[in-house]
Amino acid sequence: MNGTNGVAKSHKKALEWIRVSADAGDCGGLNNLGLLYMNGRGDIKRDLVKAAKYTLAAAEKGNYPAMLNTSQNYMHGRGVAKCSVKAEHWTQLAAAYDFAGDEGLQAEAGLPPHASKRIVH
Repeated sequence: MNGTNGVAKSHKKALEWIRVSADAGDCGGLNNLGLLYMNGRGDIKRDLVKAAKYTLAAAEKGNYPAMLNTSQNYMHGRGVAKCSVKAEHWTQLAAAYDFAGDEGLQAEAGLPPHASKRIVH
């Protein structure tokens, strides 16, 4: 996306590759696609509803940054109805996920096992 190692900068090409990753169900790809829609860059139009959809999908798969993004989406009503209860839910899951690393706590929170190994920062 930023054009390194002799590759031309292309938001359109970046979107294509991020979509491949997201379509494969990769939580990092889902979160990155959500961020692209949240920010809107180049040929990519800002779409907060799509952004919220993809970050939520990534959060549900255990992506820590997506949990924080989802919390903020609900807190501020970005692409979803404003809901302090859901915002708090995702904030607490993110905190448990980030600080515990405890598979028992992650299971209690409804998160996939060994998810900390899949967290993309």
